[in-house]
Amino acid sequence: MKRIVLLLTLLAVLSSCQKQYRFKGESSKAVLTKSQSEVLTGIGNVSFDIGGRIFQEKGSFVFSPASMAVVSGLLSAAADEQSQVELCEKLGFEDGRQESFNEFCVSLLSLLRSDTNVNLRFSNALFYNSSINLSDTYYRLAKEFYDADCFSANSIQQSVNTWLRNVSEDENYSPVGDLPEDTQIAMMSYMGFKAEWKTPFPKQGIFESVFQSNEGKARDILMMHSLQTLPYLEDDSFTFIRVPYAGNDYYASFILPAKDKSIKDVFDIISKIGWASIESRASNVLVYMDLPVFSVESETDFIPVLKGIGINHVFSSRADFSKISADNIKYELKDIRQNSTISFSEKGTEGTSLSRAALTLVEDPLTESEQDYSYFIANRPFLFVIGQKSTGALLYIGAYC
Repeated sequence: MKRIVLLLTLLAVLSSCQKQYRFKGESSKAVLTKSQSEVLTGIGNVSFDIGGRIFQEKGSFVFSPASMAVVSGLLSAAADEQSQVELCEKLGFEDGRQESFNEFCVSLLSLLRSDTNVNLRFSNALFYNSSINLSDTYYRLAKEFYDADCFSANSIQQSVNTWLRNVSEDENYSPVGDLPEDTQIAMMSYMGFKAEWKTPFPKQGIFESVFQSNEGKARDILMMHSLQTLPYLEDDSFTFIRVPYAGNDYYASFILPAKDKSIKDVFDIISKIGWASIESRASNVLVYMDLPVFSVESETDFIPVLKGIGINHVFSSRADFSKISADNIKYELKDIRQNSTISFSEKGTEGTSLSRAALTLVEDPLTESEQDYSYFIANRPFLFVIGQKSTGALLYIGAYC
């Protein structure tokens, strides 16, 4: 139970937007189109696939599909056509068009910020080396569709840390480890989430209990109890409940696998049948509910995870992110990861998420006439990696010299 709760909580933020909720914008009100709602469903299913892969690697974890979607969109907008199509299709945009990604993200960001009952801080930024001539086209796209501020910086690491302390409103908050030394461009998406339950769990309902871990080990834990009428579903694979936050737009969903099912089984089931099909089958019943008081934090390297779902070209030497530069300079994706935290108590839920992507300069950029070719000239020491595509697991890492 502990593992799956964490992904579902943040997926709930995305899934709630599938309904035609209106948002407050500077101009007229709008909603996600039918095609954008279908994309949202696709992203949710992919996220459960990703969640199953992370669970196998980490056990307890938390990550934000919303935050990662923004960084992926910023990254895709700078990439070559093959990389764009690969990212768009694998992340749910069947038409493979960057324009669809852009339009989806601008609507999604507005929708997520619409509920005044929830404290949701969503800040996006692009940091680039002061020697780079940032493309005007990319600057306008980042600002218009991703609400991302662009900063020229002599020290990207220092500028990122300063920005993060400001947007998180916490002088000590700094989950960003050292960026790669040769980082020329860093894309950032920070999300802070804080919400109170619509019906708080009573303090007198908190009690000590025993929790059985996934490894079969027992440990003491605080539990919170409540009796509420909630959307509920029970089938042969799992039991589902949905607990609303104040305002009713946002909610946390919890799924308990059946005794003969594992956490990974449930991830796989949801990624196949779709999150929306579960919600549509739930009905309101009076629920006797015990949930643990808990918190989790995790850091996820998304390179093996994304490779595991078939995103490969974007990480290859053939990928080209030169659209971000007015001088058509070639960059490569060196790092893409997310740091997230989440905590549940009798009052509500609080979480943070920071997604990042780092681009580095390719030492020998190809000229215009050479861009149709790919090279691998093993005339100097080299390393090798053998991995499993379906899971992203690395089986061997070696070197020849």
